[in-house]
Amino acid sequence: MEIPAIADKFGQSIIYALFCTCVCLFVGNVVYNLWFHPLARFPGPKWNTFSNLPVSYALLRGTYPFYLNSLHERYGDVVRIRPNALSFSGSQAAKDILTNKTGRGQLQKDQEIYSKNPNGFYSILSVPSDTDHSRYRRLLSHGFSEKAIREQESVVNEYVDLLIRKLHKRAKDGPQDMVAWFNWTTFDLIGDLTFDRSFDCLENEVYHEWIPFVFGGLKAVLVLSELRRYPLVVPLLTLIFRKQLLQSRRKGQKFTKERVDHRIASSTDRLDFLGHILRHDGRETEMSRGEIEATSSILVLGGSETTATLLSGTVFYLLQNTHVKQKLIAEIRESFKNEDEINMTTVNGLPYLLATLEEAMRIYPPVTLGSPRVVGEEGTVIGGYQVPPKTAVIDSQYAASHSSRNFRNPESFVPERWLDDPTFESDDKAASHPFSLGPRNCIGRNLAYAEMRVILARLIWNFDLESAADTSTWIKRSKVFSLWEKPPLMVFLKSVVRE
Repeated sequence: MEIPAIADKFGQSIIYALFCTCVCLFVGNVVYNLWFHPLARFPGPKWNTFSNLPVSYALLRGTYPFYLNSLHERYGDVVRIRPNALSFSGSQAAKDILTNKTGRGQLQKDQEIYSKNPNGFYSILSVPSDTDHSRYRRLLSHGFSEKAIREQESVVNEYVDLLIRKLHKRAKDGPQDMVAWFNWTTFDLIGDLTFDRSFDCLENEVYHEWIPFVFGGLKAVLVLSELRRYPLVVPLLTLIFRKQLLQSRRKGQKFTKERVDHRIASSTDRLDFLGHILRHDGRETEMSRGEIEATSSILVLGGSETTATLLSGTVFYLLQNTHVKQKLIAEIRESFKNEDEINMTTVNGLPYLLATLEEAMRIYPPVTLGSPRVVGEEGTVIGGYQVPPKTAVIDSQYAASHSSRNFRNPESFVPERWLDDPTFESDDKAASHPFSLGPRNCIGRNLAYAEMRVILARLIWNFDLESAADTSTWIKRSKVFSLWEKPPLMVFLKSVVRE
């Protein structure tokens, strides 16, 4: 009888000892992170100093940029958002994080976030090596130059023409979801410019089957990278969701491979984006087939979804600000005698259109966060703050664009702030950098500007726009999982009748 009793007491003692050890470790971790960690001097919520949970919760709910914005409004232009991570919302900090500095070079991308594609290769977005990134970019840059984009103007016009024809036809059927129409247009266009094959979204008025897998793959990267932070706490969740998430990525990658294979096998000498890369095939500086496949899906996403998001956001803010819409209507309709005059060159002479799009990119940036980077062994200065080695740092673009420290009346949609209005002379316009900064900035900037300017100008030339219902909560109903996940934006389109 005594032996079981002794064993029972021994077992209780072991459990008690383990419990006490866990409590001591937890308390020790809290004390260290609050008062002795190298980042202890930076402001932020106490909970965030010793736990990743607040950020993980916001990320997985799709509210991360809004969460960071609220933290910056409360704590200032630098916030400790994780035990070993800082978020910045100032223009100088963005330059320090994203550009080269003498004697330091680039801060490396945070490999907790970025990983290889399912095919085992890095894309231009995720590749950690600066040398490899320069090689990728050098090959791609020819296809994204201003000259190359102008040479593709007939392709751009083909899809914008189809969009306008479709909208004239459908306008009589009732309100239209402009999110879908913009996405269909930009996906078809980028499919043609990348693979020499449209996705036929506009023609069929439906998303191509590949597109959900691309978005699913992007969300999978976000979820899996966050789950990796909890190796002892969330193994079950990883087992449950990993197969589903990876399956989405692999299906997307399989379709990408098929498109790339078809483009490479074709006999066309057309200089689309892949055509420029293939001109260098066989040289030491080429991209491998796997690298091309990994990068192609990024080109499709970056060249379509971000532009469609910006156009959707612009229409939303025009509907909410009638006086801005009327000024834009006047400029566009008084500047041209007929629609054929609207092209990539002439739209650059519409200052209010350009200012409207700049303001839309500020208040509704298609990419809400800069690429997370990690400070090197020597430490560095970011935004005037000495940041210790191995700290993860992020340029919070959404928070920067909505900060009253950077912009006067930041929540107001005012294109005039980009037209030298003295009211906004104190604005730190460099705080808005929707195409990022530095050697890894958005390579598709020229294409995005050309698309958004021509599409918006021709939309306003052809139609009067009115909200189909109360759209004031459209942004609040949006989620962000790397890119915006937007609800429908229903709009009445009335064709403009001209004599």
